[in-house]
Amino acid sequence: MKKILSTLIIGLMLLSTASAQGLLESERLFYHSFRTPQSTALNPSFFPYRNSFYLTLPGLSTTFCSPIAISDAAHYDAEREVTVLDANSLLDALCTNKNLFLGLNADILGFGFRVKHASVTFSSRIISYANVGVPAGLLQFATEGNVDENNEVIEKLELLDGNLISANAYLENGIGFAYEIPELHLTVGARAKLLYGIANAYSEGTYVNLRTDEEGNSLGADIYYRLQGAACVPFDTNFNPITDGWKPFDHANTGMSFDLGAKYDMGPFTFSASLLDIGGGINWKNNVVSIVPENGQESMHFDGLDLTELVQDGQMNFDTIGNYYLAQLDSLTPVRKDGESYHYGIPTKLNLGASYDFLKLLRAGLLFQGQFDRTLLSLNGESVAKIDHPFRCNTTLSLGVNLFTHAELIVANSMVYDGAKASFFNPGFGISAGSVIQVYFMVNRLSSIYLVDMKDFNIHFGLNILIGKPKPEGIIPALLEE
Repeated sequence: MKKILSTLIIGLMLLSTASAQGLLESERLFYHSFRTPQSTALNPSFFPYRNSFYLTLPGLSTTFCSPIAISDAAHYDAEREVTVLDANSLLDALCTNKNLFLGLNADILGFGFRVKHASVTFSSRIISYANVGVPAGLLQFATEGNVDENNEVIEKLELLDGNLISANAYLENGIGFAYEIPELHLTVGARAKLLYGIANAYSEGTYVNLRTDEEGNSLGADIYYRLQGAACVPFDTNFNPITDGWKPFDHANTGMSFDLGAKYDMGPFTFSASLLDIGGGINWKNNVVSIVPENGQESMHFDGLDLTELVQDGQMNFDTIGNYYLAQLDSLTPVRKDGESYHYGIPTKLNLGASYDFLKLLRAGLLFQGQFDRTLLSLNGESVAKIDHPFRCNTTLSLGVNLFTHAELIVANSMVYDGAKASFFNPGFGISAGSVIQVYFMVNRLSSIYLVDMKDFNIHFGLNILIGKPKPEGIIPALLEE
């Protein structure tokens, strides 16, 4: 058994070094919780053993992942007693990590109850996130020009490529069911979720390519951009939701997804697994718009700008040469038109967990989380052939302390790889307290305990109402029993 557990731990630690960013799910610190019902969001087979009924009140979660920290842009010069901006350090940091991520989720309402070996749960929440790509090619051009490390001219340099922005916001209503099979020590669960699209935007297909000849004397460019979006309300400044009879949930921007989970109890050990958000994402049909160049795909391809001709008789000749090419920028004039319907995917998540209980006072937990980011899946009913599907993951080690009958403290550390380097110290802590009214608060995935070095963090807080008396477990009751 020890050999199997050690192999599992090492394997999950190695898998944690294949991610790109923090994950969207904010409840992971409560995955191995003694009493917090938010754990069911990560595994539908989890249901309240200690309380017969729970009600989740509005709560909020925010996640921020930045490619830079304050210390990357500035540092304090002790000799001169001034703060110095360091442009080279800032550009180096941006070229290393190319994504800015912001997530803001709001729990609206939820409840769950159990009857003998079965439970039913319901949850309603708004999920929103935006991922902004930093143009690494443009930064490389700004710092190194159009030459490579061997000082040779790069004939084609991608200044902007692919997704510069992808944003999604939707309402998720889910109903779950779990059943415990005592003789097998196994609990299985499933959840069906109806998705209502609020807003979506992406810029897939945008590019700016810079072309030069071998001598570096001529310059050409290929430029195209495409921003497509959809929303539950029309993109019209004159739209009035009251007078125009807007019905927020009576529109075609909908979708479905499913969660599956299982938990196996074997004495002090508990093993669990879940797969979340299985499905085709949201089908955006209503209020779809596209912003593209006026001339479409062939928006701008100009060649033959001879840089040597810009200088004549020792002076810059912008009137005859520069203005001619700058005039071609008119072809990039944005035009808004009705867009085509499209499917936009919801990230699919994988959770693998293991925990060990010490006399119901302490719980050591290991959680591996993987996330498969699916963006544009189909456009106008046709599948999109080439899509970038990054896979993110991390591994979290946690320790839960059952302080009193109604209080719990959790400390954790996450091991993350951000696409450039491994980070083995990302601490977090959470606390829940209360018998009938439970307050919970979590700060997780702090990339540094110093504010100037911090790039990532996650905060989650809210209220629950718990009904049904739990057994008197915890450190204090255990001491009184002795």
